[in-house]
Amino acid sequence: MTTSTDEELRRLHDERDLLLQSLRDLDREEAAGDLSPDDADDLRTTYTARAAEVLRAIDIHGRPVEPTKPETATDDDPDSPAAADLVVELATVSPRRSPSRRLVWALAVVAFVALAGAFLLQASGSRGAGDTSSGDIRQTTRDLLLEARQAWTQGDIDAGLVAYDEVLAIAPTNAEALTYSAWVGRNNDRFTDEEALVRLDDAVASDPAFGEARIFRAIVLSDLGRTADAATDLLAVDPAEIPTFMGETVGGFAMELAAASVVNGDVGQAAALLDLAVVAQPTNVDALLAKGELLGTAAMSLTGEDRTLLEARSRQSLDEAVALAPTEPVPLLVRATVLFNLGDIAGATVDLDALDALSPDEAVAAESAALRARLG
Repeated sequence: MTTSTDEELRRLHDERDLLLQSLRDLDREEAAGDLSPDDADDLRTTYTARAAEVLRAIDIHGRPVEPTKPETATDDDPDSPAAADLVVELATVSPRRSPSRRLVWALAVVAFVALAGAFLLQASGSRGAGDTSSGDIRQTTRDLLLEARQAWTQGDIDAGLVAYDEVLAIAPTNAEALTYSAWVGRNNDRFTDEEALVRLDDAVASDPAFGEARIFRAIVLSDLGRTADAATDLLAVDPAEIPTFMGETVGGFAMELAAASVVNGDVGQAAALLDLAVVAQPTNVDALLAKGELLGTAAMSLTGEDRTLLEARSRQSLDEAVALAPTEPVPLLVRATVLFNLGDIAGATVDLDALDALSPDEAVAAESAALRARLG
């Protein structure tokens, strides 16, 4: 049973993540002209001070955080070196999230807070096709976006939605407000899937390059059973624009859609989705194995240069998976199976020997033995 202390700790860790991401974005936004130097300095001071407060609160609740020296942030001065150094050190920390997409989506506020920092601090918000860039409206929109972020950081879903509706009253095509109001509202039972989809459709129409709108819309479409449309949306996202802290989530979702694409007979789409999964999360062993298996299977039906090319790509993915998990038996078993199917008996034998030396569990050992019998 989740205790109030656990819930408070989770909220504090999520607020910490948001503040650190916001700090990372300030230099980029200032350089892009989205923030004036004075505004950037003010925000930097505010977020540094608040991050130090949050870290102290986490410490008081009895749960250590990742940095090795939280006790140094004892000065209440927001400009103190102790507070600033602590935030800089924390800026390199990326907490692991569960690979279960269903768990990630169930924690709706957590998901929002982890993602929102990169986008809710822009001076004018996301500018849709019909938005104006006049100073007063830019300031008002930014203030409302900040108000929404602060409300959700504190768990006040309804206040955040009200703030976003005020943004949309000023700038009806603001992609950011459309996207995050739809996402958080949907995941907290304020909107149905269909109602959220209307806002996400508007967000994509307003700014087709706004990746978060497409990612969230793809998830809603998938939950509605429209996996082909979901795959199209996800593949339209520029991999370079996927935030690092979303990598695991996007990677896992891309793998789900890849499996659906295989069932639907679209191997090319499945391969593209697995490529995206690997780009989003380069250390995703499962994605690398799935990609290696898919390419290896496709190579079996080809000849000549096409087979050589696909086989090389298959081996590369499998080799990367084994290199990432050298003491795990499953990657070796998968690679041995693919190599056997491609006719590389010697390579498969080497992998099975290495696998057996790892003392695998009963199920993996049985599969290894069956494959070894086929090698003979």
